[in-house]
Amino acid sequence: MVQRFELENTPNNSDILVVAKQDLLNYGLHKSSDDKYESPFEADWNGRHVHFCNYGRGRGSNLWKDCEYVFLLGDFHLRKSTAIAKVGSLQSCLAKGLDLNKLGAPRSNDPLIRTIKESHLLTTFKQMSARISLRNIDDNGVAQRAHVYSIDGDLSLLISWKDRMFPNSSEIKYMGKTLNEGSSISQKFAAVSYTHLTLPTSDLV
Repeated sequence: MVQRFELENTPNNSDILVVAKQDLLNYGLHKSSDDKYESPFEADWNGRHVHFCNYGRGRGSNLWKDCEYVFLLGDFHLRKSTAIAKVGSLQSCLAKGLDLNKLGAPRSNDPLIRTIKESHLLTTFKQMSARISLRNIDDNGVAQRAHVYSIDGDLSLLISWKDRMFPNSSEIKYMGKTLNEGSSISQKFAAVSYTHLTLPTSDLV
């Protein structure tokens, strides 16, 4: 399904970056046995040169700066233990001095835990979006156009921060099930699998 969606939304001969969790890439379903690329991180999809990177790798890299399209599959969530450790660090407090039952609860509403986890998601989203062609800056300081697709990501979080992370970018285009105007953000997130964001601005790297 993901491959079909990407083929429908990218032109032939395009360079594409796909970012996914390592466990998904480990299955090797993204490559055929007779693929012309030897690297496990590259594949030919109907004339498109597709590059693959798992979350947690590639930050700061220019390897994929010639790709105009990036597809981010899901989100890269911070481990609960890491978030709690960051709380202790920020509060200069040892773990034994923290309310671990409250902070470690599956649906913890602690504001600091929420801020740490959301900032991690947003940083990862922007970092991985910035691996592609918008890294190419012209003499006027304008970045090359880039297309970012988020598949099953945290849509409500992206909506609330989109204009600050990607100033002057296009409105988010929802691709998937039709939304009703009265739908809540949570309903929209549940209904929409694919979102598309065009980034034509220089304030992104």
